[in-house]
Amino acid sequence: MNVRKLIEQRAKTKVTKEKAELTLTIAAIYSEQGSHDSALVEYKKYLELWESKEDNLQCAVANRYLAECYIEMCDFTQAIFHTNRYLQLSLLIGNKTEQQRAYVTLGRCFLNRVETLKDGSLIAKSLKSANQALLNSIKLIRELSPNLDDKNSAEMRAVSLLNLGHVQRAQRLYDSAFESFSQCITLARKYSLQKILFRASYQAGEMLINNIPTHAFTECCHTEFLKLMNQNETKKALEIVQTTLSSPLSKPCVDNEAKLLYINLKELLAQIYLCYGNSRKAMKVFRLLKVDSPSSSEQYRKMIRTSFRLMNLLNEIPKEVSNTKDYIVSSRVHEKLGDLYSGIDLQGCAVRHYRFMVSYLVDFVIRVSYEY
Repeated sequence: MNVRKLIEQRAKTKVTKEKAELTLTIAAIYSEQGSHDSALVEYKKYLELWESKEDNLQCAVANRYLAECYIEMCDFTQAIFHTNRYLQLSLLIGNKTEQQRAYVTLGRCFLNRVETLKDGSLIAKSLKSANQALLNSIKLIRELSPNLDDKNSAEMRAVSLLNLGHVQRAQRLYDSAFESFSQCITLARKYSLQKILFRASYQAGEMLINNIPTHAFTECCHTEFLKLMNQNETKKALEIVQTTLSSPLSKPCVDNEAKLLYINLKELLAQIYLCYGNSRKAMKVFRLLKVDSPSSSEQYRKMIRTSFRLMNLLNEIPKEVSNTKDYIVSSRVHEKLGDLYSGIDLQGCAVRHYRFMVSYLVDFVIRVSYEY
């Protein structure tokens, strides 16, 4: 739609509601084009229109639009200001639906702001505020449920749980985050919320495979190390992702955004196979993705090559560790494996290999010192 024509049409109308609707349409077009500065100007006009009519509900909604725009612009101070204003107006008119949305937006603001902070105490405070806002949102959904149909209530709760899981993960409350993601997945499956299902499954699986391993880092042979790679968290991640991808709900994708989320989930499946040490299955998934997504074929070729290198390196781990040479070989192999996993952002696996690298190196020094 031509923005200039819409602006001309807006200039001609005397009706506030029509002028506001045109302003909102213009702002939405700018937002879709990525012109957030221009969108911001229009959202401010939208707010001014309704302020002139003293319509608190529409002013509340206008502040929500402004907050969302500021989030896109990474101006979280302004985003929080307008979200608080949105919440205040929603409380003033007693509109619990808008209050619930305001709490979700506030949670997102505080969570996204964390990325711009360096002070540890401010980060903790921001995450605590995000957590509380989302818990308030979930509490309000319970109060609203009698007035909502089951699917709307489930979707609102699922969105809040998904955001809460993000916050809890950032707080390093991994068990709580997994519980939130799991509840979200259950709701998404029950009420056919495809995109939420894809997002929650991805977040749960990706978190599980990137958690830092806590098992003992003592010498182990090739077979024992492969058993370590098949730990419970990796199995959980595989089960979640496979169940979602094989679900009737996964196809067809409802829109292009859902298709992209589906592709991300397939990529995660391949990464989980790499965490398992099953490079052959990972390469098979990457080859299928290469066929389905020609525009990303070079990226998948690189992943196939990396998978092949990982497979060969895993086979270089000594079958048994019986002499000082085996310690050095093991340390070097684990260092190379750590570098490869780190290069594809599988940090949980990378840390495991680096710790084995250090462990073997320390054991080597100890054995040599005893010999002398």
